[in-house]
Amino acid sequence: MSEEVKDTEKINNPQTDIPQNNEQKGKSVQENIANVVEQYSSFKNQVRDSSLGKESSSNKKVKKYKKAKKYGFSDFLVSVVTLVFLLVLLCGAIAYLAKPEIDKESEKITNQISEAESTYFGTFGKFHYLDKAGYSNTLGINLAKSKYFTAFEVVPDEKKENCEIRLYGATDAFTMAYYYVKYFIDENF
Repeated sequence: MSEEVKDTEKINNPQTDIPQNNEQKGKSVQENIANVVEQYSSFKNQVRDSSLGKESSSNKKVKKYKKAKKYGFSDFLVSVVTLVFLLVLLCGAIAYLAKPEIDKESEKITNQISEAESTYFGTFGKFHYLDKAGYSNTLGINLAKSKYFTAFEVVPDEKKENCEIRLYGATDAFTMAYYYVKYFIDENF
């Protein structure tokens, strides 16, 4: 019967589970305080580690962002120098590929001007000298339809016995590449 009395006391008085002894109360309170202090110090360490940059699961994304490489002025200069180098190589390759076609056109224009000058010399007994021009009414030369040359010049040679013909346009690798690409774009687009 004593057991039945204890069970009914527990049901009627739920406080009986709590230790009644002051010593037992003190120990359980001390254990609870120790657990709370331990949890607090653990939380405090996690916060400190995350602020110092130590890896934790929530700090990985931020850490990756912080490690991203920053590009400076020297990296910019390296990129520019590399780009210029590639453009120079490209211009050289285009000039090499376009040279036969440009030589044919220059020979055609030079022959056309020479024939017109010979005709003019036979008629008037002198050469028709021109400063830099793209069109000559007198000689009947028009470079408007030329792909690679924009102007020509007829100048006397040193002894003034003959004339020298100078063409302007695709005369070096860069201008050859420029006129070649320009003609390609005009023709295809």
